[in-house]
Amino acid sequence: MPANLEPYYTVQLNMAGCVYDVRVNDAPLYENVRGYPVVVELPANRWIRNGGNELGLHLRPQAGKTALDEGAKASAVVYVREKEADRETRQQVARLEYPGAAAVDQQGAETIVRANFSAAVPFGLFRWFTSPEISGEGALNELLEELDNFHRLLAAKNMETILAAVRERDREDAPALYRTLEEQAASSRREYQQFFDETDYTLRPLHTKDVRLRIFGHGRLARVDMKNGQSPVYYLTADRQTAGYLTLVFCRDVQGRWVVIR
Repeated sequence: MPANLEPYYTVQLNMAGCVYDVRVNDAPLYENVRGYPVVVELPANRWIRNGGNELGLHLRPQAGKTALDEGAKASAVVYVREKEADRETRQQVARLEYPGAAAVDQQGAETIVRANFSAAVPFGLFRWFTSPEISGEGALNELLEELDNFHRLLAAKNMETILAAVRERDREDAPALYRTLEEQAASSRREYQQFFDETDYTLRPLHTKDVRLRIFGHGRLARVDMKNGQSPVYYLTADRQTAGYLTLVFCRDVQGRWVVIR
């Protein structure tokens, strides 16, 4: 494919008969802990780098089962097109299927298949590719403290401090999404502002029971999840039927401090 000015990478998924966790460079692209069938195409620029990349499918049996269904299937296709081009112009970069030709890595009940692909992007290497590795010891409590601080900012509707807290994320998202930093910060502002209308949304107390620490990015990214795989920071709609989860993925800086990076 000719060199792109604004290459836009996506991953199209077709999943059924399994619980799945889809990763790009071992970073969390999409996950469903209940294993609902899905066909979806997801943007991937925020997780890739110029040159070699890795696509991975982490598959587990559905609840109450000890093995993957015979009919379990998982397909992930990486595509690229110009950002403003029609979807029909996209070109396939890589395909990964289970069952398929890719080697299978069995880790307990988890089946992992991976494929490598090459990307050509104009933005620089994201900091989490080279950030310090995360030790699990004490990290969960530290991240719960980080989430509690963020939750307090949300409760106070302290928008400027919230935006400062996600500034590094915006600095990386902006070039990956071909936006100026100002445009990306405005997008983040809209993301949080939508929840500040108390007639529509209610901020729930930070959920800390039975949460778990998740390590991604080959040991350099961390996230805290509830049992349902969602963030413990969330809002409920006025009818209490729908939740709006605010996912925060962290890395460490060179001083060992936590940084919201995704």
